[in-house]
Amino acid sequence: MTHWLAMGIVCKWLLTHRIVLFNHIAMSEKTVSAAPPDWWWIVIAAIDALTDLINPVFRKLQAPSLLVSVGYKLYNIMCLAAKYK
Repeated sequence: MTHWLAMGIVCKWLLTHRIVLFNHIAMSEKTVSAAPPDWWWIVIAAIDALTDLINPVFRKLQAPSLLVSVGYKLYNIMCLAAKYK
């Protein structure tokens, strides 16, 4: 697993549980100084959207039996998808 794949998993978890996290921060008796600013959630949502697009290609590129020619085609598909998305 690459750092990019792991980041995608974490972003998806954060977005899935954001309501619980918001409620926890709002209901906390103590001020939560480590709570992220509002803009941070927009960045997490953007990263999650990118990883939804890119991670399937990364998983295929990490296959142990991948041929270089297939890897090159997958890379080109990923670049085109990102360009026109």
